[in-house]
Amino acid sequence: MLNLSDRIDYFAGFGENWNGYGASALPVSVIHKAKDLVEHLPDKAKVFPTAQSSIQFELDYLPGKYLEIEVFPESYSIFFESGLSREDRDEVGYDAILERIKAYDAQ
Repeated sequence: MLNLSDRIDYFAGFGENWNGYGASALPVSVIHKAKDLVEHLPDKAKVFPTAQSSIQFELDYLPGKYLEIEVFPESYSIFFESGLSREDRDEVGYDAILERIKAYDAQ
């Protein structure tokens, strides 16, 4: 099984129309930004390429909590759910992403 960094390297090799529905190749900036986040993410995180020229991380291994981080060329977006609390934001910075990763693992 590939680790997160290896999976991102694999996605970097995707060419135009990699999904069969016209998706563009992932920008190099997205690959680099996603790989920068890997060191802050638990091994249980999941990673996927998207047809929106982004890479998405999902953390869903803790009961009652869910975190989704999407990496775009110029920004990040997050969706965070914990109990009754819910946050959905576009164009967040790197520091906000790191805070949400910590909040996900906090009890």
